[in-house]
Amino acid sequence: MPIIENSKNELALPEIGFIRKGAEKQAGKVGKDLNQKFRVGFFIGNEGKQELFIKHYGSLYPERIHATLAFPTVDENWDCWFEAYSRSRMIARADGVQFHRLIDMKTGAVVVNNKKPYKAFDPNEPVGSYFSKAKNEEISLYAQKVGRLRFIIRELQLLNLVTLHTTSVYDISNITQQLNAINQIAQMAGRTIAGVPLEIFRSPKDITWVKPDGSSARVTKWLINIEASQRWVDSMLANMQALAVTPALPESPKALPEITITSSDREAVNDFSNDDEEDEIIESTGRVIEESEDEPERENIKDENQRPYEPEYLIGNLKSVILDIEEGLKEKRYKVPADLPLKAEMIYPSIGNALAGYEPGEVPGYAKNIMLVLSGANDHKAMTNAQKMAMLKWLEPVADSGGLITPCDNAIIETRDLLEYILEKQGDNEEYTPMDQA
Repeated sequence: MPIIENSKNELALPEIGFIRKGAEKQAGKVGKDLNQKFRVGFFIGNEGKQELFIKHYGSLYPERIHATLAFPTVDENWDCWFEAYSRSRMIARADGVQFHRLIDMKTGAVVVNNKKPYKAFDPNEPVGSYFSKAKNEEISLYAQKVGRLRFIIRELQLLNLVTLHTTSVYDISNITQQLNAINQIAQMAGRTIAGVPLEIFRSPKDITWVKPDGSSARVTKWLINIEASQRWVDSMLANMQALAVTPALPESPKALPEITITSSDREAVNDFSNDDEEDEIIESTGRVIEESEDEPERENIKDENQRPYEPEYLIGNLKSVILDIEEGLKEKRYKVPADLPLKAEMIYPSIGNALAGYEPGEVPGYAKNIMLVLSGANDHKAMTNAQKMAMLKWLEPVADSGGLITPCDNAIIETRDLLEYILEKQGDNEEYTPMDQA
């Protein structure tokens, strides 16, 4: 049995350095603020990484830092505490409500450890005191806010973290609000904040500084700001605009039976590029989504050249196409594209993104069921080459510069119509299965 403390689901990567806003201490005094610049330092043993950093940034005093967060939630990358130190020793740490750690400055005894016993925290009350020989008086020590942002420096191309430190309440407010905003926009596209390309920089702002004597003055401070790269912003704006013009959906669509999704199903294909080989699948599959010559005409079925297709026509015709491709592969009329395994990974996310607007927790199950109805498999890894080729021809998925994978406009409409058709065919929460699969 593992040690309980060591079996918690905590995440960590090697930390190789730090980033601060001020110059190094001089004669024990806090260094002067560097205004628009940061000061980057690397721990002993990371000299090679320091040289690589200087190669990209020119010095250890950059004005902008290209960053990427390693973990999917804001709290896993950014933390803020009330803390107090005496001679580099942590005396107190609190979350704003209670102490997590507290040491008696006079005796050195641990008063609170790991939130036990409970002790309420008040930021206006001192956490301890010490006698100052220089001033010949007892000095009260108060906890102040301390923020730490851990991230990957993109140019280093390593899963190593550096920590940006700040004790400015304005920096802490900026970082918290800006990370939350970027995270929410990412979630709207079905993603997390992990991997978002970020730019960290400082900009001047006039603030009110309250002096120790209670008076105040307006001063200019260079505050930390975080923004996403323009490439990612362009991708998200396109996604938001697409959602804004998407037809309204039912408020509470009937849920499909839960379908187990493996972690591999959620992997994003971020580096897919559209090159001259993009049409290879189209060329190799021949006629796709066409009505069989032997199939009698039916009412309410659109002409084969008129998209978007009706759900019943789409289901039946896609199955005919799969059979045609299977025969064509055997007869060597068609060939399997070399990049089919990579492009097949676009099937699931493109269908999921076509359903943007439905309850996020239900979209994975919906997407899986649509794949099952159309191809006979609810996972691209379980599909035959013919099924993959037919699905890709129907979807015509593309990945934008930010990695967002979407199908063509007609496939978006057909996907949503098909889901409504499936939901209508359901009864007593039974999974809809096409008649020839029942």
